[in-house]
Amino acid sequence: MKSILTVALAVLLYSNSHAQDWELVKDKNGIKVFTRESEHSPIKAFRVVSTFETPHETILGVLLNISSYPEWYDHCKRTKTILHDQEAVTYYMEISMPLPFDNRDAVYKLEITRDKKSTALTYRAVANIKTRT
Repeated sequence: MKSILTVALAVLLYSNSHAQDWELVKDKNGIKVFTRESEHSPIKAFRVVSTFETPHETILGVLLNISSYPEWYDHCKRTKTILHDQEAVTYYMEISMPLPFDNRDAVYKLEITRDKKSTALTYRAVANIKTRT
């Protein structure tokens, strides 16, 4: 049986906790992209909202398969899962940059919130995590 899944992906660099309105910057093919300023980074935070008619587990299977990110995530060179439990996945990601720049890396925590009608995924950059890359 198919269900409707609302996936909200929010990359909030260093947990931007103050109340600030999201600005809709793109609305195409049923996918809405919102951005807002971050008080902790010069890079804007973004949020993507869409509805899919497919079982929750199908989409979650793709997004929780951190090792597959280099296959479909633009410029993702490699990933490594640090911690995985029922409510969150913490992982390392290296992003390829063109010369003369060095590659960038970060640690993210993907939090999963579920109810009967929807699943929300929240991605947050995490500071002060030690990894062996």
